Amino acid sequence: MQDMPTFQSRFALEQLQRIAAQYSAKSFEALGVSVFGRRVTAEQYLKLHADLLADALPNPALQVLDSDASGAFYAPADSCIQVPRGVIEQAVQVPAATAPLLLSLIEAFGDYLDAGLHDGEVEHAAEVDALFETAQPSTAGQRYVAFALFHDPAVQDGAAFAEYASAEFNATLTLTMPSASDAPDVVDAPPGFRPGARFSAGQGNGTHSFGHGRIAKALGNVGFSSQQIDAIYFGNWLRDYSQLIDPKIVRAKHAPKDFPSKLSREVLTEVVDLLALKEFHHLQQDEGSRSFYKVTPDILGVYRQSEHIDNPLTLDADADDPQAIDPDFEPLVLADSPQTQIDEERAMRRHIDDAIDFMYRKIIDAMHEGPTPVGLREFGAGLHTLEDFFAHSNFVELSLRKIGHSNVLPWVCGVESRREHPVITGLFGGTDVLASIAEPIAKALFPADGHIYKPIQPGERTDEEQMLLILLKEHPQQHWRDDLVTALETRDRLAANPLYKLTQLSSWYLNLPMALLGSAKDLVLKNLLIWAGDQIDDAQTLLQNDPNVEPGTHATHSQLAKDHDTHPFHELAALLAGYAVEQVGRAMHEFWAGNRDRDPASVAKSFIGHPEVDDWQDEIVSTWADANPDAITAGESADELTRRHREISEKGRQRLKEMDQKHSINIIDLSDLGGGMLG
Repeated sequence: MQDMPTFQSRFALEQLQRIAAQYSAKSFEALGVSVFGRRVTAEQYLKLHADLLADALPNPALQVLDSDASGAFYAPADSCIQVPRGVIEQAVQVPAATAPLLLSLIEAFGDYLDAGLHDGEVEHAAEVDALFETAQPSTAGQRYVAFALFHDPAVQDGAAFAEYASAEFNATLTLTMPSASDAPDVVDAPPGFRPGARFSAGQGNGTHSFGHGRIAKALGNVGFSSQQIDAIYFGNWLRDYSQLIDPKIVRAKHAPKDFPSKLSREVLTEVVDLLALKEFHHLQQDEGSRSFYKVTPDILGVYRQSEHIDNPLTLDADADDPQAIDPDFEPLVLADSPQTQIDEERAMRRHIDDAIDFMYRKIIDAMHEGPTPVGLREFGAGLHTLEDFFAHSNFVELSLRKIGHSNVLPWVCGVESRREHPVITGLFGGTDVLASIAEPIAKALFPADGHIYKPIQPGERTDEEQMLLILLKEHPQQHWRDDLVTALETRDRLAANPLYKLTQLSSWYLNLPMALLGSAKDLVLKNLLIWAGDQIDDAQTLLQNDPNVEPGTHATHSQLAKDHDTHPFHELAALLAGYAVEQVGRAMHEFWAGNRDRDPASVAKSFIGHPEVDDWQDEIVSTWADANPDAITAGESADELTRRHREISEKGRQRLKEMDQKHSINIIDLSDLGGGMLG
């Protein structure tokens, strides 16, 4: 018989030792920040990890206490965990009471750790701690119990966790799992970003805003079903997203990994595939249909100026050859290249022929394939180039001048041609990558609606988790991806663990796998924003040159492009593109229906010419011009058009700044990155 009851347990300590063994030291630090905050120094977290692996962390003393407390708690004044006798003896006699006791022991152990970790002066400590604020008040101990249950699969029904001896009892306490509880409430979400209206990937915004997706709706007028139109738009959409495969951020195949500055073509393609799975999920309902819409390097390709009718001229004679990175990039085109010259007879720059050839080949391929997913995709790719002709060239301006609006700026002068002003397109076609590419990726990495909690289903992954699993393939230190996989697989196991739900912090803890890699997300986003900003800046460097008065000056994409609905001729360009798409679509629909006299590829070629030779557009242009005199006036002023473009660029820079500031706090201090988390 014993006079004084004794209570012994090493369960919480051994549990943390098991967790420490799963993760690298820096990953353990990131996880620790989510529980104990950033005011604990990196050195303290790393020492804790080392002590756990060496079994050098002392187990806290445990004291049986006669009190009316409802569970175990850490008493800092006595430096021990105190456990009420009544709670212990109830758990000995009533199996359902074992779960609350074990949870309180783990929580008390968390408070013991918190007391032993010393506060330090860490930059951005308060901001990082704020990332883990919960919807309800919580202590480090409450967060710790969620952390411990999340990462330790040994917490199962029948697990022995303590020994108790008294005059009446001599027992081993084993866990009896409770019945499942209801899932926690939805977590509030912060506001997000919304891209502006663009004549690019998407439907456009409002009555007078047109994107490639909205223009594709013209195909509904000629017999294509809504599903066929979506499949055609998929091919069109891919041409916009191929701009992500840019020489500035693609890592050469045999070059060493340089995360996140450079990423392999294969990984960037997987990123686009993830975005396509979201955008076109309704076309990918089963494995069979998924195979047709899976984005591969062959289907996506790379950014090629010819696919967008962009002027391929490279102004820097010392520029690196992009084909040294990947042979699928188009070669450098310097000032003396024949592609930059004017075809005097046709009054068009010769590089436009490359775009016509691409468009023609794609439509021919579609004709041969038929209305299959592959044929519809190839058709969409060809239509993208046709639509870009009206948005990226001066065809609209020359058409307006033809019908009498002679003050509309032509954006070219002083070149020999059969026509006074030849058809030209602009330099630096990738200036709209922010809304097309950077923002969708940023939204996937940092969802605008935050984490909405729902009961965990094994194998489910959020967009950001999927995105990071892809991007971390490029990290030279494989353990970061391995650690994320471990955290996600651990979370999968919680689906069958009702004990975890009793912590009341399961919605908070859904974020933890991402907290593990907060800095990785930040760095990927920062590099993406730098790239998008460079595209904006490249275009801005030439805006001071006016091709309307300086002979031989090449207009930029920014000066010519009518992608944005802020451009005075945006709607007219879209109307012309829509008309052309409808005519080509009618020819294709009839060809696929069996009328072999129809030739949609030749119909498409017929729309790319000089407006003084063609007349199909005259009525459309005249009707629109009569209804939009203010737009005509705006198109006569280089200063006004430059002002509008600078306004667009400034809004783009502001969005870049907002995204950068919104995600500027890392879980691990940036000072640690050189040789630590992402080094």
